[in-house]
Amino acid sequence: MKKLGNLLRKDIVLGIKDVFLLLEIVFSVIFMLVLLFLIPEEIRTEGHVYIWDRTGIIEDFVTDYVPDHEQSLGEYFVSNRVDLIAGITDDRNAVGLIINAAGQERYEVEMLSQPYTKESLARFIEADMEDLMNILQPPMGRYPADVYASVRVEAFQRGVDEIQPFNQSLLAPVIVFNIGLIGLFAMVSLIGQERMDATLRAYRLSPSGLGLFLLSKNIVITGVSILNFSILYLPIMGFSGYLEALSVMIVTVIAMSSIGVALATFYQGPLEAIGWVFVLMLLFALPGVSLLNPVFSPGWLQAIPTFHSLFGLDAAMFPDNNADLIWRSVGILALLSAVLVPLTGVLFTSRIQKEA
Repeated sequence: MKKLGNLLRKDIVLGIKDVFLLLEIVFSVIFMLVLLFLIPEEIRTEGHVYIWDRTGIIEDFVTDYVPDHEQSLGEYFVSNRVDLIAGITDDRNAVGLIINAAGQERYEVEMLSQPYTKESLARFIEADMEDLMNILQPPMGRYPADVYASVRVEAFQRGVDEIQPFNQSLLAPVIVFNIGLIGLFAMVSLIGQERMDATLRAYRLSPSGLGLFLLSKNIVITGVSILNFSILYLPIMGFSGYLEALSVMIVTVIAMSSIGVALATFYQGPLEAIGWVFVLMLLFALPGVSLLNPVFSPGWLQAIPTFHSLFGLDAAMFPDNNADLIWRSVGILALLSAVLVPLTGVLFTSRIQKEA
């Protein structure tokens, strides 16, 4: 313990001198201020859907089940085709729907789109309206009666969900990038300084010395990461989900630091490893696409460790009966760390011992 304490004191001093650790703290403060004061909570880019409901079925549904139905009826529903065309003419992002009766308990929906309306949006609205009409008219729908009941219950459950504030939705990628990925570079930098100062040679005399050497640096980097995490998280999210998100972040930092040890094994300093660091940072940033667009989550993307970091953090920040996702992410990252830490430690020790 005394040896570890001495190493920790040395690494704390080294960390203070290390520009990357200091920059990480500065960046955490800057990112926190940007998310808190410059990035808006809400960004609306979608257009309206103007509806001329000649049957009354949609209007009745909105009146019964939409909390702010008076605003919806006034803003989205029109009483004739002329008003509908006028509405979508004034709003270039809007489309129009005309709902007509087509025989006994059957309906047809006519969509009026803009010349530049994407075909994918038209297909989405078509499928959405087909499902909605099947739900509203079970006798003529394609689904069994129990499906309608379950869909209706699910709709009520989802009604308690709130749209995530835009600035808060960016917090998970910022945490993973600024703490996890920059922490990888910090490990390369700390070990690189020891190499350049020739102090690493002293630890080659004892096999246990290099183990304590790496342990001390992991403790320092994890401690700085917890500080940076708190700087970013608490002003924006408060204590809601703090401990769960912290758990995800810690195992992410341990995994990323182990990769940093692997890089430091083969490169004498941080500048030599900068190319690989940038490549890894780009690779580990890719799962952010899935977080912003969950429909795109191919298997190869889920194999990247930061995929689980991002979705675990997101689940902790925005709880919705998804605690299993948090602990699954922690478990996967912890298992990865349990493999990487001893593996990179043995690799590092073996190579350093062989150096002249």
